[in-house]
Amino acid sequence: ALLVASILSGAGVATLVALINRARATPAQDLPRLGAQFACVSLAMLAFRWCALSGFVRLGQATLARLQLHVSRHIAEAPYREVEAQGAARLLAVLTEDIARVGESFVMLPRLVVHGVVLLGCFGYLAYLSWQVFAAGVLLIALGALGYSKRAGAAAERLRRARRGEDDVHRDFRALLAGAKELRLHELRRASFVAELTRHVEHVR
Repeated sequence: ALLVASILSGAGVATLVALINRARATPAQDLPRLGAQFACVSLAMLAFRWCALSGFVRLGQATLARLQLHVSRHIAEAPYREVEAQGAARLLAVLTEDIARVGESFVMLPRLVVHGVVLLGCFGYLAYLSWQVFAAGVLLIALGALGYSKRAGAAAERLRRARRGEDDVHRDFRALLAGAKELRLHELRRASFVAELTRHVEHVR
């Protein structure tokens, strides 16, 4: 239902573009009727978009809560040796960073669907107006997508390395809070710890 609402919202945007273009060639006496259509489509589009966005936010938060409880239950039931092998920092990063990314994806999904439908609708309308301009647009988007995919592969590998580095940062933060007293008492140890923390944070950056 939420995906259908997203699709209808995107279709509404594409319809508004077509109505605006039609208004340029409409006689003045017919503009009020076209304006009424524009208002109705605008309200419907906003209603569908609100339903999609708010629904996906609720779904994302519900999924986030279920995942956190699911992973927490597995950690609680796992043998202590396995928990120790994973490390508290890595498990904390999973419970906070990784699961949060899943929740964010639900919020992004309706925007992705809406913009995809708008793109398809506008390109369909463009093909109706001029197939030459449509072909040029498709070619440009294909070239852009090809270039993006090549760069995205390299970026994804860097993001994976950064995600692994976040485990080290979480471990440093835990050590910072747990060993605050010892760090104050030993200047050399404090300097060494801060240098290591700086290196890990810079790696993620």
